[in-house]
Amino acid sequence: MQGEFSLRNAKMLYMRNVTRLTISALLATAPCAHAALNDVFPADYAANPEGTTTAKFFLFDRYLEGPYKQGAKKIDGELHNTTAALQFTHFAKLGNYTVAPLAVISWGNSETSPASLNKSMGKSASGFGDLRMGATLWLYNNPQLKKYVAVTAHVLAPTGSYDPNQIINIGENRWRYVLGAGWIKPLGKSLHLNIAPEIAFYGKNDQFNHGHTLEQSHSYSLTGSIGYRMRPTFYLSIGGQINRGGETRLDGVDQNNPINSSGYSLGVVYFQPDKKNQWILRYAHGTNIENGFLLQDEIALRYATAF
Repeated sequence: MQGEFSLRNAKMLYMRNVTRLTISALLATAPCAHAALNDVFPADYAANPEGTTTAKFFLFDRYLEGPYKQGAKKIDGELHNTTAALQFTHFAKLGNYTVAPLAVISWGNSETSPASLNKSMGKSASGFGDLRMGATLWLYNNPQLKKYVAVTAHVLAPTGSYDPNQIINIGENRWRYVLGAGWIKPLGKSLHLNIAPEIAFYGKNDQFNHGHTLEQSHSYSLTGSIGYRMRPTFYLSIGGQINRGGETRLDGVDQNNPINSSGYSLGVVYFQPDKKNQWILRYAHGTNIENGFLLQDEIALRYATAF
């Protein structure tokens, strides 16, 4: 009897540890499920003329594997996420500066496998994502020299689909605040450099996974790319992204799970001859992660039009 009792206790402790691990790992990847709203594409920080309104449609298909804990894969699981988003931006003048307020709505679907991951995270989630609103202010805007410096401020409101009885969700059930900047500089006639740092702050979610309280430290990211213009309407880009921070606390207990991930991307950009329509096709792959789900493959398609 004593042996059976000890074995049962050991099994229960093991299951709690696995669940705790999965929670920690997924929390570290929370931004991945909303990358469609935060990704910086080549030339995103090039300002359009005053009075222009742009509409951008995003479609992302991602496969992530894990979760990882301290750089080691703990479960041979998979997270598949599909996200579509629509962004509207209007360019105006604020004194001598160009400013562009924006709004983004999105819809997503996420699924996990195998069954062991289904039980701890939930099998699937779908619905609208959190509403994003914000603005970009250009501190330096010189279309002739193709040089731009801008700052951004965005807020994501907890309006998205959220089920408090499972971990995997499309909405976050918390506020998120994002501060960023962008710098574009030509490197000769055919090359240009894009640099975009970002810091995100997270509100509290007090309905996480059956009523637990989730808190998250701020996270940092740095996105960079180099574009090569092969002709006036077509160019190639290669880029990378580094993510740091974002440790979580569950019911006040530090989970010690900073994201600490990095990856690269390859893309092609095509401008239609009227210069008002643009297509971007991009492939991205994660190279390493300390805690969370590693991005295995991502295909992103973006169409933008100006009017």
